[in-house]
Amino acid sequence: MTYGGFLPVVDPDTTYRNTWIRFGRKVFWEINYLYWERGEKRSEIWGLSVGTALGYFF
Repeated sequence: MTYGGFLPVVDPDTTYRNTWIRFGRKVFWEINYLYWERGEKRSEIWGLSVGTALGYFF
């Protein structure tokens, strides 16, 4: 199991979160969460992805 995310945008008026939890190695399942907000505009979404790695570096 691995966990990851992206650093927030360097803008004090914008809130941004993008995180995931990944299960598996050759074929993986990933639960995704994305949140974005600027002023009165807002978007939030959950997702489920299935994929395979293109290569291994570690």
